[in-house]
Amino acid sequence: NRFNYVWLNSVQFEGAPDWYASEWFGTFSYTLETWPWIFHLEHGWIAAGSDDAQAVGAWWYDLELGWLWSSSRAYSWVFQAREQSWLWYFEGSVDPRYFYDTKSESWLEVD
Repeated sequence: NRFNYVWLNSVQFEGAPDWYASEWFGTFSYTLETWPWIFHLEHGWIAAGSDDAQAVGAWWYDLELGWLWSSSRAYSWVFQAREQSWLWYFEGSVDPRYFYDTKSESWLEVD
């Protein structure tokens, strides 16, 4: 399906038809009714964007941070388009999430 292509060959959880996993991006849920909005276990509600031609990276829209890009090779590093800056996501941080901003050389706390 289209979602698997955009999100790098994610696989559906057995017995949980709306839940998917990506080796590098983690666990998320969506339905045809919510697409392109998906619920990611760490990032919350995000809008799925596009990936590159080789399907190794993807864009998504974060309600607090705007458009972000990363790839299987770069993640936990995330490129923030709005600030033209690389952020390092402290994986596992949830509510709030923590990102180190290389441009400002400071930590961001994102709810």
